[in-house]
Amino acid sequence: MAFDIISAVGRLVLLCIFGFIVFQPVALRSRLLSPLVFITINVLFPLYFVHHFPTSWADAVDVGGYWMVVFFFACVFYIALQASIGRLLLSKLPALKKVEHPREYLAMFAMQNAGYIPLPILAVIAPRVVLLYMFFFTFAFNLLFWSFAVSYIQGHGSGFRFRMNVPMIGMAAGLLFAVSGTYGYVPEFLRHALALNASVAMDLVLIVLGGTLASIPRDSLRYRPEFAWFIGLRQVAYPAVFLLVLWLLPLPGLSGELEWGIRVAFLLQAVTPPATNLLLVTKEYGTEEQVNYGGSMILYSYMASALTIPAFLILARLLFA
Repeated sequence: MAFDIISAVGRLVLLCIFGFIVFQPVALRSRLLSPLVFITINVLFPLYFVHHFPTSWADAVDVGGYWMVVFFFACVFYIALQASIGRLLLSKLPALKKVEHPREYLAMFAMQNAGYIPLPILAVIAPRVVLLYMFFFTFAFNLLFWSFAVSYIQGHGSGFRFRMNVPMIGMAAGLLFAVSGTYGYVPEFLRHALALNASVAMDLVLIVLGGTLASIPRDSLRYRPEFAWFIGLRQVAYPAVFLLVLWLLPLPGLSGELEWGIRVAFLLQAVTPPATNLLLVTKEYGTEEQVNYGGSMILYSYMASALTIPAFLILARLLFA
């Protein structure tokens, strides 16, 4: 299992590095990256859910349909908890009282990469039904992110404003097919096309993730001392507490691999770095200073996550086995 963990995370890292290298040339990045980001986020990623929801639905219901609700509301809990901890640290910790951009720092602390990193890892190391449960976490994250992030980055507070987006439509369509049992009526050639898309969508998403990191302006990349505090507190101490809680938390009535998968799914959401969608929102609605700061913070946190994610997953394998 340790090999599966290292290979899953290593594959993710290599795909991100590949995207980072491929999109280094400014001409290529300016012409291809934006269309590719649009296609992956608004076409391939939504269709990924259209395929996986109905094909895994029956098994997930048999194992325990209530886990879908648990994962959905777990996302609300995570974001509220992370925002509260981040706000407390910014107000009480002397080293963070002079943070250059506290709003961006808090957003990074509260909003993790809930889909692009956990999903491809879980697809390799956890039972398939756990992946479907995680879709509900991702659905809740998209609902909250696009309803809060834009107004927050613009400095309008954190008021709720519902914003529909294509990934949510894809998830809703997949859920509708699953609940109604009508996916079997979709023409076979379309189901084959959706299956093919599902097999490559996450790889392309990770390549685009690397390209997004490559788009961060080089002359604006600057290390700040608060980045080390972020990595230490948010990416090491915080998931360490979650690891301990998940180790002690009883989950009766679950088989060994399923219990492991659910525990590690919740751990992954605690250890993953900030959502790269924050950078996309900041580029669209924020200032250049916000983009430079957020881009630098995301890049350093993702470099650290190449070590922290496999380390915590291996510890989880030892503790949760």
